[in-house]
Amino acid sequence: MRSIRALQIAPRASFASTAVALGLTEGAVNRRYRRLRADGIIRVIGVVNPGALGQSRWLVRLRCRPGSVVAIPDALARRADVNWAALSTAGCEITCATQSRTQEQREDPPGQRLPRTAAVLDINAFAVLRQFMGGRGHYWAALQGALSPEQEAMLGSDGSAFTESPVVTRDPVHLTAEDETILDTLATDVRASLVDLAAAALGTNSPPGTAW
Repeated sequence: MRSIRALQIAPRASFASTAVALGLTEGAVNRRYRRLRADGIIRVIGVVNPGALGQSRWLVRLRCRPGSVVAIPDALARRADVNWAALSTAGCEITCATQSRTQEQREDPPGQRLPRTAAVLDINAFAVLRQFMGGRGHYWAALQGALSPEQEAMLGSDGSAFTESPVVTRDPVHLTAEDETILDTLATDVRASLVDLAAAALGTNSPPGTAW
């Protein structure tokens, strides 16, 4: 759990700096990270904050016929405009979070972009106006306490609690084509090396590297 918490706080930190904070050897941290990835326990990826781009986020609820929704959550989770999807215990309702990255997505209501099949009875979409918990990875509360405040500070955490804030910024960031290619690379592996990111921005290929 300590290794996972360290990744929450500093996902691109080197094995060496993480080892110092955790009181372990660099090799031990390296082996734990590789094992966690190989076993499918963790996947370290970059996720774009649509609010920083001036885009809205939506929570969408799909009410489905009982027993007919087995494949729908998996199909939703594979979509680029869906952050996560969950099936309720009743087995007839799916909740997912969507975001708009392209102009075409922004012009279409979320309910029209999601699949409508015979299994889906109705779709309700709700815009997220304000956020009270979440934000940066290390604000996720489930693993708080796994590391001491001193260890978290060594990894770069400022220790401040998440404060309620608007979801959409007033001064949105404008991405270039190079920014988009870098983000696409980080969406696959946030620990991609600077060499890989530079190659993505330049549109060239390079041998895979590692940031740790």
